[in-house]
Parts: sequence; structure tokens; C-alpha cells
Amino acid sequence: MNMPANRADQFLARGSRYREMGDQPRAIENLTEAIRLRSDDFRPFYQRGLSHADLGDHQKAIEDLTEAIRLQPTWKYSPDQARSFYRRGLSHVGLGDHQNAIDDYTEAIRLRPDYADAFNERGLVHAELGDHEKAIDDFTEAIGLNPDDCRFFWNRSDSHEHQGNHQKAVDDYTEGNRL
Repeated sequence: MNMPANRADQFLARGSRYREMGDQPRAIENLTEAIRLRSDDFRPFYQRGLSHADLGDHQKAIEDLTEAIRLQPTWKYSPDQARSFYRRGLSHVGLGDHQNAIDDYTEAIRLRPDYADAFNERGLVHAELGDHEKAIDDFTEAIGLNPDDCRFFWNRSDSHEHQGNHQKAVDDYTEGNRL
């Protein structure tokens, strides 16, 4: 049985603040209580998943983020759901599960086509797998969405270098440093 929203919201708010302050154990404790009081709200699962990820417990992060995704409304465009897929992708990377990470970043991009960080992270996974052509495509998309982020240029530079495109690598590296 779910308790009144205000009590669960209090634990959610407190857990979120502890997470922001870097006190992940206390965040998890409060967020777990918020879930106990109201188990149909995606927000404490999402926040607790982030806390688990911050502690390096990627398996628990994936479990909580999966539940957050399940509970979130499936709107055509849901920024919260896109963030959940993105964050779960980061935890898949933390476990070395590259394909599930790519799948989650792809879903985040489908939900939010302007998600430059999701393109960047998917590109990093492609680069790690040695598929620098796909990596370059993703970094190029990220740059198109946010041309002021030096990371995207530096990442594309690395993939150009791996492909032997030294001038393109130098150009991207120079542009990244200029930013």
C-alpha cells in the first residue's frame, strides 16, 4: 500500500539532496524509504540508480534505472526517460557491456534526438570497439548539436588518428583546444 505522496516526497527530496552532496549511503537509505512508501514513482528509483552508479555498483544502478524506465510515462518525447536510458548506458559501460550500452544510448537518442552527450557516449563505445567510422559519425552529430563542447572535437580527433587521418585529427584537436 502506498503512503500519502507528501511523506514519500520528503524522503525523495532528502535523498536527492544527500546524493547531490556526495553522501551516497544516506541518499540510498532515504530513497529506499521513498520507494517503500510509494513504489510506483520512477523518481526515487532514478535517483537511487545514480547513487549506486556513483558508488561504482553498476549492477544495482542498472536494476534501479530499469525500474525507473518501466515506471516512466512512455511519451513520444520524454526527457526523463531519455536520461534514464543514458545513465543506464553509462552503467553498462562500467560493466563492460558494450552492446547494451549502445542500445541504451540509441534509445536515449530516439527519445531525444538533440541529446549530444548520448551521441558522444555512443561514439566512445564504438571507438572502444574499434569502429571508428561509426564513432566519427556520432561525434560529428554531437558537434552539430553542441559545437562549443571541446570533448566532442577531441574524441573525434582520436578516431581520426586511429584511421590514419592525421590532418583531420590535428584540425579537430586544434578546434577543441580553441574552445
